[in-house]
Amino acid sequence: MSERVERSLAWMLPSIGAALFFALWLDYRDFWLDDSFITFRYARNWVDGLGPSFNPGEAVEGYTTFSWLVLLATAFRLLPAASVLPFVKLCGLGLGLWVLWRSYTFPGPGGEPRRRFWILLLAANPVFVANCGDGMETPLFMLLLLECAWASLAPPSARGGAWVGVLAAACIWTRPEALPLLGGLPLVVLGFHGRAALPWLRGFALASLPLVVGHFAWRLGYYGAVLPNTFYAK
Repeated sequence: MSERVERSLAWMLPSIGAALFFALWLDYRDFWLDDSFITFRYARNWVDGLGPSFNPGEAVEGYTTFSWLVLLATAFRLLPAASVLPFVKLCGLGLGLWVLWRSYTFPGPGGEPRRRFWILLLAANPVFVANCGDGMETPLFMLLLLECAWASLAPPSARGGAWVGVLAAACIWTRPEALPLLGGLPLVVLGFHGRAALPWLRGFALASLPLVVGHFAWRLGYYGAVLPNTFYAK
């Protein structure tokens, strides 16, 4: 492939992908997944001074995404009530576009970006498009995982490990099933870099553990359980 064609594709493919994604996303502008309103109610009650609860006076953790709850509560605090739902929709759209771009430019084995036609398949994937328009935390989780993977590719350093630790904690705050990242990421980095990864490991632990353990401690103190109620119910 000539250099000229490569340069043309470098901007044409993400532009076409973004346009395709946006056109399909418009079909979901009035669609909401019913589960999303559980977190909306927790966020609204929190802002109204009733605590992060579904029913005032009942400390039951019925949501599973603390970071999305915090974002929603911030929106309810700062925006007019009528603007919160449109804001959530725009968040899904923006996060989806960001996921597309980061996926498109993610480095391949040789370090070069994987700029190929498969980005159009992701942009047209109905599940991906729906996830970015249903009001749930899914696009935020996808983006955080991508950023976590991207940051893990950098040469190991204490600062780099701390940044990956923050991103890993954010993933866990967004979905509890990301908890294995606390062990999996250090093992991968250690396997690739050996003793050179030790500063990275220290930075990772110092950044991630206080955020994760602190959240678990708060959850245990406020709700009386270390995992959301949905885990025990299921």
